[in-house]
Amino acid sequence: MDLPELVDKVLAGHGTPGTSLLPPFQSKWYVAPAADKLRSFDIEKAKSRLDAAGYELDAANKRLDKDGKVINLRMTWPSSEPELATVAQFVKEWWGQLGIGVEAAVTEDDTLLADLTGPENDGKAKFDTYLWGWVGDVDPTSLLQPFTTDEIAGGSSDTFWSNARFDELFKLQGQELDDTKRKAMLQEMQELFYAEVPNIPIYFDSELHAYRTDKFTGWQNQPPDTGTPLFGFGPIGYTLLTDASIAPSPSPAASAATPSGGAATPAPSGGTSTPVSATSDNTTLLIVGAIVLIAVVVGLFLAMRRRGRAADEE
Repeated sequence: MDLPELVDKVLAGHGTPGTSLLPPFQSKWYVAPAADKLRSFDIEKAKSRLDAAGYELDAANKRLDKDGKVINLRMTWPSSEPELATVAQFVKEWWGQLGIGVEAAVTEDDTLLADLTGPENDGKAKFDTYLWGWVGDVDPTSLLQPFTTDEIAGGSSDTFWSNARFDELFKLQGQELDDTKRKAMLQEMQELFYAEVPNIPIYFDSELHAYRTDKFTGWQNQPPDTGTPLFGFGPIGYTLLTDASIAPSPSPAASAATPSGGAATPAPSGGTSTPVSATSDNTTLLIVGAIVLIAVVVGLFLAMRRRGRAADEE
């Protein structure tokens, strides 16, 4: 899969290709794969690997499984993320060049979630591969836990991947208070994940926010230095907003400096922003918040689904 092309064509460039279980936004913990380990897009190399593994082509250039049957994979994605339909079309074309057929169709979110980890799972999936987006937490633990062996029985594993070293490191990193030591553990976990490929992170998309300072003031970014004032963790940011039409009471110094009959000029609102349009009455002023990469990880090959608790938080 050509991940940079997906970022360019699906996200219009507003994102970065997937390279890890953790997103670049978690810069304290994120570690990119070494250059010599990073996978690239190479159709011819993929063909040769399939040939070498015994998946031959028939006379119609259709790829066959080990029983001599034509390979047709079922791919789906949730209805809440329509952009994944575009991703699916690109993947379908690329895999088609390998002789692999793909039947791509959308599924309602609740139905797909039940299909993945339903309590009455009979072991017969209604798909072969799926795509889904997932928002993580500030701490990386929530993005790591679903890939532990315990979660196969616990209900949040959708890859059924098991790695004893990953499990060990998961427990140790959760108890480690030294950030340097913890990052070393998280780096090894990310390397294991990337090497064994329980799923494929496709991209980390950027969050683009627009908010109005002509109507509200008191905007606060989360995190303060690199975040945005919208869709933060918890409601505190929204409780700090005030009506922009109500001018603040001037300080004594400001009052002294204000000419008789004049009005003090309100201070600018907080938050990183860039004005994009304004009129004389300031009723159409829009502020575009800073673009922030958050942990939106889109996976393929039994990739990340939106866990129930994450959906509740959203």
